[in-house]
Amino acid sequence: MSGRGWSRPATLAWSLWAFAVAELAAFWILHVRVQRLSEAGEPAVIVAIVVFVLSFATVGSLVARRLPSNAVGWLMCGAALSFATAGLALSGVEALVQEGHKGLVSRSLAWSSTWLWPVGQGFAGIFLLLLFPNGQLPSRRWLPVLIAAAGSLALVVVHVATRPGALDLTEGLVLENPFGIDRGRVVLRLIGSIGMFGMAVGHAAAVLSVMVRFRTARGHHRQQVKWLLYGGAVLAVSIAGSLALDFFGASTVNVSNALITAGLAAVPLSMGAAILRHRLYDIDLIVNRTIVYGVLSAVIAGTYVGSVLLFRTILDPITGDNDLAIAASTLAVAALFGPARRRIQSFIDRRFYRSRYDAQRTLETFGRRLRDEVDLDVVGTHLMAAIAETVEPRHASLWLAQGAAR
Repeated sequence: MSGRGWSRPATLAWSLWAFAVAELAAFWILHVRVQRLSEAGEPAVIVAIVVFVLSFATVGSLVARRLPSNAVGWLMCGAALSFATAGLALSGVEALVQEGHKGLVSRSLAWSSTWLWPVGQGFAGIFLLLLFPNGQLPSRRWLPVLIAAAGSLALVVVHVATRPGALDLTEGLVLENPFGIDRGRVVLRLIGSIGMFGMAVGHAAAVLSVMVRFRTARGHHRQQVKWLLYGGAVLAVSIAGSLALDFFGASTVNVSNALITAGLAAVPLSMGAAILRHRLYDIDLIVNRTIVYGVLSAVIAGTYVGSVLLFRTILDPITGDNDLAIAASTLAVAALFGPARRRIQSFIDRRFYRSRYDAQRTLETFGRRLRDEVDLDVVGTHLMAAIAETVEPRHASLWLAQGAAR
């Protein structure tokens, strides 16, 4: 059978996806078996890893199938496989150690997991950002950055794979590196330091390349970068929210990891929407609504908590009923929702979407004039002015059918 769906890139892409899903399933089963779902004994960490890897594998396979010449799809598949294989190897080590096996097989699996993590980090955190969205660098001047990042990643892998002594595994799991090199410790330490410094610089350069693309891109390329920045912003906010909840003691392991999981999934999903151009030009509306309802949620939450405390202070000496304070606060927040949303929407439009705000004002003004005007010549003049101010075309003309009523 022939056809696009059975082409070699498509077959390879879905094979990589199936392999990653199989590894994730085995990874989950092994962790359930050894009852080490996380350091806190909760499944949230494992869920975060599974969602992150599955989203990268799925989006990567879709991009690789549709656009096999775009390196971004294959890099996403590579990152997913690196993380999935590393997690599966580590869970296999835990299962073997629990049964008392600490021989060469266990140590080899542990060894492979230690250097696969930085490989996945290099793919996801450096190369993907440098080559997003079309699989090409922003310009030829970025080629030395790509080469330096690849060399730094190789140095880190060599350092981690050949470093003698105990492997860097999970807490309570200590195994010796079966392939550690005792000679040349100083050289290996220097290689590791150079590689880690290069990786850090590579991550910073990759983020900078996204900013450069955003400043120089036009048309659909700019919209694609907006999608990536939106996913990155969601990840940053989710991490900040998790840290804030942990700092104030208002969170649990499950809540924190749920926030981080949502942020991790947002990055590959936003990449996929950008590259495949799915609802590409909706990103401005999505960003607008996210800002509006994010600010609105914060205002409503703060108002609710403050009003509950205020009403309790006022009503407790009189009624001694906390339910009355909660009911009054709920009614106050419900009354505040509509006006607050309109005011926040208007402020966001004026501050961040000025052209859209001005265009909307122009159309509203034209609508009011149209209701009171009967002269077609005057209407045509106002219409052309509104079109010129809102759409800003290079040329515009108005055609009226012969015999049109005046």
